[in-house]
Amino acid sequence: MIYRFEDYELDLKTAELRKAGAPVAIEPQVLDLLALLAENHDRVLSKDEIVDVVWQGRAISGAAVDSRIRSVRLAVGDSGQAQRLIRTVRRRGYRFVGAVSAAPPERADETFVKAPSPQPVAAHEPTPEAFAAGVGLYARRGMPSLAVLPFQRFGEDTRFPAAALALPHDLIAALSRLRWLKVIARASSFQFHGAACDPVEAAGRLGARYVLLGAVTLTNAGVELFAELTDAMSGTLIWADQFSGRHDDMHLLRERVTA
Repeated sequence: MIYRFEDYELDLKTAELRKAGAPVAIEPQVLDLLALLAENHDRVLSKDEIVDVVWQGRAISGAAVDSRIRSVRLAVGDSGQAQRLIRTVRRRGYRFVGAVSAAPPERADETFVKAPSPQPVAAHEPTPEAFAAGVGLYARRGMPSLAVLPFQRFGEDTRFPAAALALPHDLIAALSRLRWLKVIARASSFQFHGAACDPVEAAGRLGARYVLLGAVTLTNAGVELFAELTDAMSGTLIWADQFSGRHDDMHLLRERVTA
């Protein structure tokens, strides 16, 4: 994945930060912290979460985190006074507030070099390159990565029009509390809303090792929920289940899928 902000590019596949196309000197740990902030630009990251991911849970002082934040700001021409890109949220943590766009390396490279179109890859036979951007980064941290995609909605009951979005939204929030699991941000995962999606293709675009898909059927009698978890590296289904309940059981159904 390549993240762009201002005239910078953060290339996770090559572990490189570039400004106007020229490489910027940056330490690996500082690059990991910048990647974490850019990936989660839609929310505030606490110091505890930063330590869990970047330092893999080792005992680190708050001053060490502050020092690394200063290094990240220096690398992107920011400062603690300006906070143009990285803002300190008092008593909560840090947030990347710059405008960020993301694109897979293959698509992003086409902006600069016109290359021949790649040969199609058969479904469920992803190449290692398709996952190197995000999966490799999280693997080095010892963390599995998961994308929860919008669910499909079926049925004629119109009382819960947002159920197919609300359930995966709740799942993302609940699963992101597991500090050993990296959950792709909702803003990225929900770009697949409204379209039939191959989980292997989605994983390649999002940089996730695992993908959770689901479907919600609403009837007058109640709710039926189906969910399946795919290992996108091998294209194999590793878990699937079906749940049912009353209309007021949405919260309980979400908890059961999370468990």
